[in-house]
Amino acid sequence: MANGMGSLYIGSSGLRTSQNALNTTANNLANVDTTGYVRQQVIQADRHYNTFDKNAAISNQQSGLGVSIADVIHSRDIFLDKSYRTETGRQSFYSACYSATNEIYTYFQELEGEAFQDSISSLYTAFEEFSKDPSDSVNQNLVMQKSSLFISRAKAVYTSLQNYQNNLNTKISKDIDRINELGKKIYDLNENIVKIEAGGVETAMELRDQRDNALDELAGLVHIDYDEKYDGTVFVSIEGVDFVNRAQVYEMGKSVDDETGYITPYWPQMSDTNRGQTADVFNFNVDISSAYNTDIGELKALVMQRGNYVADYRDIEGKSRQEYNDGAGMSVMLSTEAELDQLVHKLVTAINDIFCPNVEYAGTDLTGTTADGNAFTITQGMKVLDTDNCAVGSDGSFRHRSYFPG
Repeated sequence: MANGMGSLYIGSSGLRTSQNALNTTANNLANVDTTGYVRQQVIQADRHYNTFDKNAAISNQQSGLGVSIADVIHSRDIFLDKSYRTETGRQSFYSACYSATNEIYTYFQELEGEAFQDSISSLYTAFEEFSKDPSDSVNQNLVMQKSSLFISRAKAVYTSLQNYQNNLNTKISKDIDRINELGKKIYDLNENIVKIEAGGVETAMELRDQRDNALDELAGLVHIDYDEKYDGTVFVSIEGVDFVNRAQVYEMGKSVDDETGYITPYWPQMSDTNRGQTADVFNFNVDISSAYNTDIGELKALVMQRGNYVADYRDIEGKSRQEYNDGAGMSVMLSTEAELDQLVHKLVTAINDIFCPNVEYAGTDLTGTTADGNAFTITQGMKVLDTDNCAVGSDGSFRHRSYFPG
């Protein structure tokens, strides 16, 4: 009778354990569409054994008491989590870079229903006609008209690029705010998880799901490293700097440029703003490379693509390739602005050289008064109109009014 009842007890323990495990399965199915929910898994273990004879020749004579639930765990792999979060950050980085590049492409291909390249083609055609008969006033006017149109369209594109920089700046500000919010959320969840799990009986499954979800989102915004401590607290660092620990959250600050209004993320706890010293979150002196994990996080991509000023042709002229790559060349916005401005600058200079060529004045110093009554002085080395080589009218004459005395 004892053996029979013992067998029934063992069988009933298996049924009870399976029933509880089935409840966990039902909970998994009920949360299939729950954002951030992680499947729970039941771990079963043997109950204690009754020992009848410890002096048996081969092994102790024991009788099992059935099965029980040892633990209910998250079905997550810490190595896969780290890999996923790293690649999520990398995908976010290149997605932000692609969006900026695609926006620039849109500005140049289509502007108010007309392709930007049409204005360049029209200007090229105008110069072709001008080259056939430079003295023809019709050809001269055509060049002036198409040049004015090109300048107007180029200015519109240049302004659009600056507006998009401002949009990126707004996005950077929002990302910093969201990063700080996620840091506070992780910190609060750490405290609640520790309280629930301190007794060693219950696991805060739902809170852990929320924390994992926050870490997933944070990994897309910035490059993070994290480590779960013995008490369940997760420490987080951003770009190698402490962000969340057991004591507090080190929020990311915003350094605003007085001239442009552009925001640069920095670490207040490592900065001395009274002396103008700020510890920037990102170091752009290091090559952007997957080998060094320096191409991770949407925020870094946004700061890099926006740049920290508005570029012009002077960011290209007189610069070596290395100087350019370390400056405007790092940002798709700055490089586009600089190259567009260089194109306009060279075209305008060439057009001016046709209609209003300059030459360095080599005579003695001259003073006089303009038609508007403004006094002027011309000294050696100054640029003045080259009357011998400037454009003339259809009659071949150059008409001008002298403002020099005598």
